[in-house]
Amino acid sequence: MLPESAPYWLTILVATAAWIFTTFIDQVLKTPFLTYEISNEVKPEHDGKIRTKIIIRNITEDKVYREVKLIFGVPDNDKIYSGSIVATQPGWEGPTQGTAAGRTFEHTFSEIQPGGRFELDVTHDTMEFPHVQLVTKNDVILLRKPYWLTEVVENHNIINATLLLAIILFVLGYYIVFMSRNTSNKPT
Repeated sequence: MLPESAPYWLTILVATAAWIFTTFIDQVLKTPFLTYEISNEVKPEHDGKIRTKIIIRNITEDKVYREVKLIFGVPDNDKIYSGSIVATQPGWEGPTQGTAAGRTFEHTFSEIQPGGRFELDVTHDTMEFPHVQLVTKNDVILLRKPYWLTEVVENHNIINATLLLAIILFVLGYYIVFMSRNTSNKPT
């Protein structure tokens, strides 16, 4: 027979774990994140120029960023020849494609929607690492390469469901063990 209530230590353990994880997820989800991935390739059809492709994504579910200026810059010994922005809806709204001038390419996004994804494609001379900068009027936005914390932000619903399932299985396992001990201790 099952006990009428769970042991206090189990209740406190589950409640504490749930509170810690929920608090952590809430704090992480409040953080304004954009992630980026960068790749370079030599383009023989462009006289050996370098094509740098940067994919930037808004991984939050509820944050819209307005008036975000993206600045892509190359080192002193380099020059930008062309640049373009390709958006995947609901990536952004904006009337212009950006401007390439000397060593920089700039584009101002009027709005970057939650889940928005866009690609910056720039052709320039050298393989030296460029710099990418975001400038905003109101917000501070973290521009990060994907790592474990950005994975938590992106997959928090799956993580929550998995933890809930794990807790349920743990509690069921505890009661099955408890029941087998009670039935084996009964005199026959």
